[in-house]
Amino acid sequence: MRERLKQADRISGFNIWKFDFPVIFGLPGRERVEVLRAKTNDILVRIWKAKNLNPEVFSKEHGGWGLDAVSRGTLKAPGKIANGAQAPRWFQEGKWGQLVNYCVDDVTLERDLTNFVDQYGYVVNGNTGQVLRLPELGAEQKAATP
Repeated sequence: MRERLKQADRISGFNIWKFDFPVIFGLPGRERVEVLRAKTNDILVRIWKAKNLNPEVFSKEHGGWGLDAVSRGTLKAPGKIANGAQAPRWFQEGKWGQLVNYCVDDVTLERDLTNFVDQYGYVVNGNTGQVLRLPELGAEQKAATP
């Protein structure tokens, strides 16, 4: 997985910069994988930047824009099928079907959200109704957009 990420032209997702990458690369203290920065399209980072928040320093102002709220508001989707805190429990309990369904559902939401943002350039918070226009991708990410 690490090598595939390093070789990818573009990597899109939701909270992948602060969560997924450090987990996948086994980085203590949530360090960043700088080699991936230029080609990463993290929707949550773009949301925080649109709100003029520092994506590297979390505060209470960063809250309320999780994948569930954003996918419900933007895509009019039912939202996430479970809370991410359940995934480690399902893993420990060997509940592979539930874990795989949860992961596939999250990835599907992230894909659909990325496609929407690529096309329309905004997201909607399903809890508050706030519409937020997202900053453009950098030149490296635009070049890799299909």
